[in-house]
Amino acid sequence: MKERYSIKDGRTEAVMWILYKDNKILIEDRPQDEQGESRCIPCGHIDLNRDKEDNYIESAFLRECQEEFESGNFKPIKYDFLTTVDFDEPNKQGGIDRLRLHYFVITEWTGDIPEYTVEDNKKHADLVWLPISKYKELPQSCDRQALEELLKRV
Repeated sequence: MKERYSIKDGRTEAVMWILYKDNKILIEDRPQDEQGESRCIPCGHIDLNRDKEDNYIESAFLRECQEEFESGNFKPIKYDFLTTVDFDEPNKQGGIDRLRLHYFVITEWTGDIPEYTVEDNKKHADLVWLPISKYKELPQSCDRQALEELLKRV
C-alpha cells in the first residue's frame, strides 16, 4: 500500500526523535546528499494509512522508531513531545519541500540501539553519539532549533 503522507497547512508532517543520555544525542550520519548535508536527527514520515489514532503524531513517532531502529527490541520508555518546527528545504527536483517536523526527546528506553538506521530494508545511515555541546555543527537549522529547546529544559 502506497504511503499517504499527512499534510497540514500545505506542509508534509514528519516525526523526529532525539535520544538524549549523558549529555549526548544520537544522530544519523548519512552519506552526503546534493546539499552536502549528512548529519541529522533520526526521523520518519507520518503515514495516514498506519497512523490513524487521534494522537497520530505520537503513533507515528513510536512506529518510526521501531522501523528505523530495526533491531526489533528498541522501545522508548520515557519520552516527551519537545517542539514543532516548520521548515522549508530544497528538494532534488529543484523545488522546495515544506515540512512540519514534530520533535520528541527520549531519555529512557529498553532494548538495543543498532549501529545504523534502515530504509526499505537496507542500511540507511550510521548512528553516532554527539556531545550536545556540539549541536551547532548539525547542518539543518530545524534540528539546531529543536536542540536549543531541549537545552532550555535540561
